[in-house]
Amino acid sequence: ILGVYGQAVAACRAGEYRVIVDIPAESAPAELDLDAIYDEICTAPVDDSLDMTEYRFVPGSYGYSFDLDAAKEALAQAKPGETVSVPMTFVEPEILGDAVYFRDVLGSCETKHSDNENRNTNLRLLCEALNGVVVQPGETFSYNDTLGERTVCQGSSTLYNCVLLADLEVVTRSCHGATVAYLPLGLDAAVNWGTTDFQFRNNFHFPVKIEAETTVDLVKMRILGTDEKDYYIEMTSGYDDSREDVIYAVSYKNKYSKETGELISKDREAFSTYYRNVG
Repeated sequence: ILGVYGQAVAACRAGEYRVIVDIPAESAPAELDLDAIYDEICTAPVDDSLDMTEYRFVPGSYGYSFDLDAAKEALAQAKPGETVSVPMTFVEPEILGDAVYFRDVLGSCETKHSDNENRNTNLRLLCEALNGVVVQPGETFSYNDTLGERTVCQGSSTLYNCVLLADLEVVTRSCHGATVAYLPLGLDAAVNWGTTDFQFRNNFHFPVKIEAETTVDLVKMRILGTDEKDYYIEMTSGYDDSREDVIYAVSYKNKYSKETGELISKDREAFSTYYRNVG
């Protein structure tokens, strides 16, 4: 200001009574770049995962973020000199904890049931008992030990087909004395408390989980886990009913390449004998 005043006095003395003062404009603060700040400080969550080489659990991590649109809106509405606070939040991974083990459907089966109230109640109860059961690597599952004295064989047969398609190891399986209507011959599994059990072993590197439910006309089960195979399974069966007293059935496990769809192998799974006049 004093410098400009001095210039004006000197100009007046020189007879110049009009003074033009060139004063630089005050610099405005740089506009805040919220997008750049977001990219700099925010991190994306990392899902838990599995190391398929060493067969181990690999922990992920939470992300750290803020609502970019809400922050921009708050900044746009702020008055000069006002402080705008932007809350930061943790972002949970999509796959966390035990869920990492159960992302794949290893085998599933649905069987129809009749409109019988007592039987349907038993089917519902057994599905409730089976649903969520986890079988650890190397562990053997026992149908009788898990369900107790419930002996509805439709549940064990439905689960048996899930086990076959998952290619889990069948430890103990028996066919019924007579044929059943809800599955092809040779693909059933009978149970009876104290005498006949259905068992399978988890021969994979990771745990598997059973999911089971009933609907109006179906028993629905599936086995979830981590698919380690480069192939998939389809089951077929055939039977000989030429005799008057018995029917013989054979089931086959057909292994197909996931990459090409070509048949890799066809192996006999089980031999079953059904008697025409039981009881």
